Amino acid sequence: MGTKEGYKVVKCRRCGSLYNLALPEQAVLYEDHYFDEILPELVHRRSREIVTTFEEYRKIGSLLDVGCGSGSMLRAAVDAGWRAQGLEIASSAVETLRKQGFEVNESFLEDANYPDSSFDVILASGVIEHVHNPDSFLAACFRFLRPGGLLYITTPNALGSSVRLLGLRWTAVAPNDHVHLFSVSGLTTLLRSHGFQIERIAAEGANPLELLHALRKRGETSGFD
Repeated sequence: MGTKEGYKVVKCRRCGSLYNLALPEQAVLYEDHYFDEILPELVHRRSREIVTTFEEYRKIGSLLDVGCGSGSMLRAAVDAGWRAQGLEIASSAVETLRKQGFEVNESFLEDANYPDSSFDVILASGVIEHVHNPDSFLAACFRFLRPGGLLYITTPNALGSSVRLLGLRWTAVAPNDHVHLFSVSGLTTLLRSHGFQIERIAAEGANPLELLHALRKRGETSGFD
């Protein structure tokens, strides 16, 4: 694909997923990534809507939010009656959420000491694109989920409209941060290789403002209004 932020970004010829040829130093990448901020009500409302869809998987009542960040999904799960825990590597986020009364561990998922089959639901919203070794990450997810539990993942689509129109200019192509961008088929293949069955896939959420801005800039450079 080319070079961005000093990293060579390449595309898999088989599935179309994007990835870095070299990895950044993950140990310091998220040290000051989160702040004690007030999230808009729209974010909390959407988090509550998503958590509501997990009810059919509630058996033992436990939920893990991997990469819980500012805590919107974690808060929605607790409010819905889940025994919810967070997992986060950003010290600032962990400290803030603990002060708010949430149970949050500061660790990579692969290094966490959760018992096998201990969660009904594992959330990984906007996480897997940051993970240096997706195989070990998904193996840990499978191990910590109870049989029949749910893994809920969101991630940018490497074959979506944004990357087709913008290429490396797409903001999700951020190789200092997003080391893998999966296509639908690439992520599906990876999940199935770790024993997961695909319940549902939805490809959505392009940023129209970003696309409009890029198209306007293209028109300016081409001499069009």
